[in-house]
Amino acid sequence: KLLENLNFNSQFAYENATVDNFRFDNNEFGAAATVDGRVSQSRNFFTTKNAIQTISFEKTLGAHSIKTDAIFETYEFEENFMNAIGTGFLPNINVLSGSTSPESVGGSINKERLLSIIGRINYSFNRKFILEGSFRRDGSSKFSRETRWGSFFSAGGSWVLSNENFITNIDWINRLKLKASYGELGNNRGIGFFPYLQVFETGFSQLNKPGILSLEFVDPNLSWEKTALTNIGVEFSFFENKINGSIEYYNKESIDLIYDQPLALSTGNEFVKTNVGAVKNSGLEFSFESNVLKQDSFELNLGLNFSFDKNEITELTQDEFIDGNKKWQVGKSLYEFFMPKSAGVDFRDGYQMWFKDIITDQGVRTGEQIKTKEYSEATRYYTGKSSIPSFVGGFSINSSFKNFDLSALFNFSFGSYIYDSVYASLMNGFERAGRQGHPDLEKRWQNPGDLTDVPLFLNGQNDFNSESTRFLFKNDYIRLRGLNIGYNLSENLIDKLNLEKFRIFFQGDNIFTYQSHRGIDPEQALSGLTDNRSHQMKTFAIGINLQL
Repeated sequence: KLLENLNFNSQFAYENATVDNFRFDNNEFGAAATVDGRVSQSRNFFTTKNAIQTISFEKTLGAHSIKTDAIFETYEFEENFMNAIGTGFLPNINVLSGSTSPESVGGSINKERLLSIIGRINYSFNRKFILEGSFRRDGSSKFSRETRWGSFFSAGGSWVLSNENFITNIDWINRLKLKASYGELGNNRGIGFFPYLQVFETGFSQLNKPGILSLEFVDPNLSWEKTALTNIGVEFSFFENKINGSIEYYNKESIDLIYDQPLALSTGNEFVKTNVGAVKNSGLEFSFESNVLKQDSFELNLGLNFSFDKNEITELTQDEFIDGNKKWQVGKSLYEFFMPKSAGVDFRDGYQMWFKDIITDQGVRTGEQIKTKEYSEATRYYTGKSSIPSFVGGFSINSSFKNFDLSALFNFSFGSYIYDSVYASLMNGFERAGRQGHPDLEKRWQNPGDLTDVPLFLNGQNDFNSESTRFLFKNDYIRLRGLNIGYNLSENLIDKLNLEKFRIFFQGDNIFTYQSHRGIDPEQALSGLTDNRSHQMKTFAIGINLQL
């Protein structure tokens, strides 16, 4: 405490962690048997230093209250990595020093530094009006001197209407608050340590002499990715706090998005990390809680939250580019699938078909489509189907009756699609021997005139299960995430047993799931791609809570 209303606080944090990885491949069987065994070992040392210096001023004058903070923060992270691999081991020897043929050795030291200067102010008047603002200046070693520093600010305010005289006389309103805010935040995560530097890697041999290798193309003007979030909402409590909730509109835009922009393979590089444009996420979020009934020995509380979300690309540095089975284009979503459209199976010969555009000799698309059995001729289209849900949320129940209690939590998602590549791999029609197949292969085409969406078995190279809308499925689901049912012994019986509490309960997780596309866990990656992820475990437990 420097003065009556002036305080100084200093914090310093130091962390050191070690990650040690070891792997031994047996010398008698397995992948390393031909080289008499293999030992792979790596050790990674992580060191983090963080120092924060804060000066705070706080003052209250009647109905006015103000608080300000000035903050200076430094952050340093170091990664010290080494690894070695050796082969050729005698039986029962599995340490690197026992290797007769060293295979590889490597190591690196990388550092990251961040310097931040922050100012914050908070003002409130008579518990009715609250205003907040902040400004920060961040400098990161991940960017060049010209783009190293980024400036970000935020501002927000709220008005507690329920404290106003014209609202306090309305009996059924217990709390009513309007709020709005705008804030910016810089992002430099997940881009490596020095993505703006044209670096070279050593350790390569050039005509028996030490050599170097250029790693990748870089953009020396790479700069901070900025997220700007606008939020407008209302919070409320009605009818003696029996109904509580909030409704909010949000608009979150990522500006100067950092991404690996694809390059022509003729350049010798697949991509360059650069600022490619802007993406906007917006939507409405709703949250409600209600004490539906509280009477005698019965009580019931319900909760519901859900949101409607939309994603849109608002700016690109080029007209468009392909990202896997998506195509980025201004006005489109990052998550809308872009792929060939399946035209079904030809009932005459059982071959898979796709649509392709008719193009004139002058290269003009006529707008008409025909079917083709050659996958290489198929046209890729926007499907109008996205991997992000348009409607997502959760529902909760908390209830009690005498000595019994019950709580349940559901979550749900509607409007998203998923490309099931795992299912596609199981539908290859036994193109190669020794592969697994899906039971749906029983629906395959077998005779001329068969109407089915599964092509014939063809023991040879084919493109029947290549990427197309054939394996694009709706991914709606409702899941009972958790259920807990309990019984508490009566107070009289607890007193006789000299106990504080005795509760018997049943608990289950992921008990039930309704899903539009079966065979996978519906909670997959936001990209809408499957990756052999196993289903979330169903768990059941019966137990006793006992307090002496």
